[in-house]
Amino acid sequence: MSERVFVGMTPGDDTPVSCIVVDAAGAPRSRASDMPLQDIAALAGERPVEVVLHSMSVVRTQCMLPVSGSKLAQAMPYALEEQFAEDVDTLHFAASGADDDGTRLVAAIARSELEACLQRLSDADIVPRAVYSSHDALTPLTGFSQLLAVDDSIIVQGNDGTLAGFQGVSPLSIMEAWRASADATEDDEESGSDNVRIYADPSAHAAHSDDWARITQDFANADIRLLDDGWLAFAARALVNRDAINFLQGNYAASSNTLAVFKPWYLAAGLLGAALLLGLVTRFIDYRDLANQSAQLDQDIANYVGRVTGSKPTLSAAEQQLRALLGSRRGGSATSGGNTTSSRPFLETLRVVAEAVDADDSNTVDAFNYRNDVLDIRLTTSNAAALEALTKSIGEAGQLRAQIQRTEQLDDSVKSFVQVRPAAE
Repeated sequence: MSERVFVGMTPGDDTPVSCIVVDAAGAPRSRASDMPLQDIAALAGERPVEVVLHSMSVVRTQCMLPVSGSKLAQAMPYALEEQFAEDVDTLHFAASGADDDGTRLVAAIARSELEACLQRLSDADIVPRAVYSSHDALTPLTGFSQLLAVDDSIIVQGNDGTLAGFQGVSPLSIMEAWRASADATEDDEESGSDNVRIYADPSAHAAHSDDWARITQDFANADIRLLDDGWLAFAARALVNRDAINFLQGNYAASSNTLAVFKPWYLAAGLLGAALLLGLVTRFIDYRDLANQSAQLDQDIANYVGRVTGSKPTLSAAEQQLRALLGSRRGGSATSGGNTTSSRPFLETLRVVAEAVDADDSNTVDAFNYRNDVLDIRLTTSNAAALEALTKSIGEAGQLRAQIQRTEQLDDSVKSFVQVRPAAE
């Protein structure tokens, strides 16, 4: 997604935070405004959230360690502990990628500060993709020192890229001390310490108007720029276009960001899952019904075959007889002559004939053959009248007609050949 939501937070400050939406180039889609975090969660929607912590307790330094990943996170505190007065176990260290010579920029922040901010975000149901320091709003500018003034806090970046933050100190005092330090360590006469660019939000610009006037007078090349749209919009433009240090490393790595990205799809995924479950249940019910119908059909087949043949075959035997009658759909059998039809007309014909044969206990079926919707039956009946009644019973339903092909009179019975075919033929 091209748009991002930037949130500006001050550690230890529970007041509404700043928020701005920017496009892929960092251009604002809206003005930065203060609002509760809960409202920001609704505003963000599917857009990723990136947080900028404005804290003067953040310490910037650098290190050169020949390791990466989890080993780097474990090694940094002990490699840099001499630079910190506090216990490094209370600090969280995050590093940039390594330069060509292996040097990495490092940002350190009190764990308590970072965790408090992350907890506030979590309480508002916000999982940030990244957490930066406002120090990274100042991108290196060759030959210039830079200053970012927000309310009563000031971040200074020397022309060598060194960063430091100050709280409650006047801009003029900071700049004079910075220039003195740069001049003392510079071999050349032209140290470039008079080249300074200052960014001030409206509050800091109004509060230190006298200092800005003195800085403009005392520094040969001082450029003071008012941030009319606030410090967060300025930081967002810079952070979108550079590889800044993300505090979400080590134990704070944003492993749950994937869930945050897909969170707007939770409802759709739930509905899809419910639809799939309903589909499976429906399929199961259909399968059960078909299984019951199949079992009933098997039983009907056995019953009809038994009633016609006068025997009681098992289901498997009845199936074999049907296969012999119907043949294979890929070439038929000797009995069917290769001509096959649907089993439905056959079963219906077999049912009607079976009921007609059952009407007289003396009737027996000696043999039958089914082909092209025509059933040929060799019958034995007690007399000619019984044969006539049987053929009449077959035709009474109106769907079939039975024709006596020939008969043979025996001493106590009549042998006959009867052909049953659809009445429409």
